[in-house]
Amino acid sequence: MSDINITTDADAVNFLFYHRRTIGYVINAMHVPEQHRDDIRQEVAFKIISRFRSKGVLSPKGNSGFAACVTRGACLDLFRRHKRYITTINEEQVMRLIEDSPLPDELLHGIQRTELLHRILAMLTPLKRHVVREVMSGKSMVEISKEMGRSHGSVKVLHHRAINEMKKILKQR
Repeated sequence: MSDINITTDADAVNFLFYHRRTIGYVINAMHVPEQHRDDIRQEVAFKIISRFRSKGVLSPKGNSGFAACVTRGACLDLFRRHKRYITTINEEQVMRLIEDSPLPDELLHGIQRTELLHRILAMLTPLKRHVVREVMSGKSMVEISKEMGRSHGSVKVLHHRAINEMKKILKQR
């Protein structure tokens, strides 16, 4: 096996690991019988490795729709082969995944983390809060120091102290 195939296969494994929850969710939504779930996972892995080898590597982030489509196709192939399985496919659930929307528990976790971050930011002084928000928006320390009319070093110190204060608040919770 060539080095290219080894790296491609490693990328495919990373892709599969990153989307394991999406694949499991589609398998559950398609009501695949328990005894065939591992077969579906193997088929999905084979199809994704084959796709990576033939057409190139996909980034794991933002391609959950691709993983959901491949899994859905593997499930439908199973149902065609075993006609005795009658399924109730919840198309709405599968389509939501295909559109790359996050799962409900991911949304809830993200909302909770955002609320916690805002509460912690509110506990900082206005100057530290401003520096942290500017850094979170993607600005460099140099840009922030020019906007604030302060030295680069003082902005770095403010940011460092704000981060340490936020860590201390998190440890107390």
